[in-house]
Amino acid sequence: MFRRIFLPLGLAVGGLVLAALVGAVVYVYSTTRDLPSVEALKNYQPPVTTRVYAGNGTLLGEYARERRIFVPIAFVPKLVVNAFTSAEDKNFFRHPGIDPSGILRAALKDVVNVSSTSVSKAPRRLRSRSRRTSCSMARSGSRARSRKQFSRYASMPPIRSRKSSNSI
Repeated sequence: MFRRIFLPLGLAVGGLVLAALVGAVVYVYSTTRDLPSVEALKNYQPPVTTRVYAGNGTLLGEYARERRIFVPIAFVPKLVVNAFTSAEDKNFFRHPGIDPSGILRAALKDVVNVSSTSVSKAPRRLRSRSRRTSCSMARSGSRARSRKQFSRYASMPPIRSRKSSNSI
């Protein structure tokens, strides 16, 4: 009895897990295959602006695709570094690159958000159905009134426009 129920169920769940794993591997591979190697990132040289100076030292022009000015991190004030990292990841200097507590916090927030959204949608759907029926009833009543008014005005002779005396 249990084999007839749980064996197909276990195979189905196992197949779904295997399909999810294969899908995850394909997704990670497809998104990471164009990334540069770690060695290339270690030796990264950002494009900088080419500056042309006159003989007396005045700047004549700057040429570049992107206007970047290289500033070593030692010259960036600590307050600016903290401002950028706090906006992105307040624990940036405390974890090795992946923040497990941040990932868990985001996952819990998503689960709570999805559940609260689905819970709040059910009463809205019920309210909108009752509104639709009451609105359609009100619309049908206003249509009947507008038909009466239209039939009253339709029986009147049309208004003729007068030609102006100064027409060209």
